Amino acid sequence: MILTIIILSAATILEFFDAIKAIRKDYESKLKKIAWVTVRGLITLSLGCLAVTNFLKEQENIKINATHGEFGKQKDAFIKSPIMVLGNNINQDVGNHFGEDSNLHSFYPIGFGEYLRPMEIWTENNQIMINAYIKDSKGDMVATIIDRVWDISDRSGDIDYNNDDSAFEVVSKDDRVIFQIELKKDKVYLNGIVCSEKGNCTYFDRKKGWIINSTPNARQRFIFPNQELSKPLFKYPRYQYLSIRDTQEVE
Repeated sequence: MILTIIILSAATILEFFDAIKAIRKDYESKLKKIAWVTVRGLITLSLGCLAVTNFLKEQENIKINATHGEFGKQKDAFIKSPIMVLGNNINQDVGNHFGEDSNLHSFYPIGFGEYLRPMEIWTENNQIMINAYIKDSKGDMVATIIDRVWDISDRSGDIDYNNDDSAFEVVSKDDRVIFQIELKKDKVYLNGIVCSEKGNCTYFDRKKGWIINSTPNARQRFIFPNQELSKPLFKYPRYQYLSIRDTQEVE
């Protein structure tokens, strides 16, 4: 009887140790599986983060290198008649003066019997719409705005430009404003150089008003007044400060 008990006890102990070994072996197997899944997860996560980072960089580069884009879409707007601010001159009811069929001959004489047409502005579906043609003193196109979509024509490297959702700006190499337009609610702010067909140019400045620069035989592409002017809205260069405003120019 005792022998039987001893044998059974020994068998039980052996089974117990076999069970321990099986549990340990199963635990090690599961532990290895967990470790592999964890490593694989970390690798997948790292590759995913790298892919997202590269995608965001690619999208950023697309925006930086973009030569056209839209600005000035008014959310929930109800604009009957926009107000244009040329330099510091406020023009009410510009829908009556600056529309596609309007005549600017009673505004902004530039001398030599010429008159400037800074832009075309009208309302459509309660949105301000804008057409503008930015030229240098030689009559060469620098940029255009058609239906609030800006497009850079100049590929000479003489200019830089920047934009955000409400403004578009073109500057010279030394960061002087060639053209600047900004939409704020029902107001359109225009600053910079506006040239006639003969190359006579007027400069609109938001602090000093408008300054006539009649120089039809000038050699320089962009004719700036010989005085201190307002700084750009944005920081430059574009590739480094895309859509970043110069806070010193916030009014």
